Amino acid sequence: GTCDVPFARIHETTSSGSASSSILFVDDEPRILESIERTLRVAEKRWSLHFAQSVGEARRVLACTQIDVVVTDVTMPLESGFELLRHVRETPALTHVPVIVLTGLADVDIKRRALECGAIDLLGKPIHREDLVARLRSVLRLKHHEDALAQLNATLEAQVLDRTRELEASRTDILLCLAMAGECRDT
Repeated sequence: GTCDVPFARIHETTSSGSASSSILFVDDEPRILESIERTLRVAEKRWSLHFAQSVGEARRVLACTQIDVVVTDVTMPLESGFELLRHVRETPALTHVPVIVLTGLADVDIKRRALECGAIDLLGKPIHREDLVARLRSVLRLKHHEDALAQLNATLEAQVLDRTRELEASRTDILLCLAMAGECRDT
């Protein structure tokens, strides 16, 4: 099925019963993914870490798993991180997922293009543990606030819809009462 991801590794680091954040890392270099896994296993135990070595694997993970943040390399064979970024931005269920782009390239145009395509942040390679952890915490905090705001908006929209229905019913009742009062007066 679409949820079979044979090559993607999932490393659950959640140690407590509290809600964790799910982060998907995409890089074609296994040693980079292993380094990230080692780094974050020690740094943050509440995160659920998912790893994919291609854009195709990443798409399968995104189709099956609720991911809070995607961290992707730009330069990969077959499809680049830009294709993954485009997929996330064009898929309605994923548009709210922030994407951090990793690049070992110093090319300013690539960095500008990543931001223009919707990346929320950029990180250079080699990845420094403190920078990665700080950026992920910042992006996750921002996403948490955006999710809470979206929930509040949905609740408010439901309340407005309910109140509109109540007002419409009240309006209908008033019109019926006026019609009956008019009939009584005519007789």
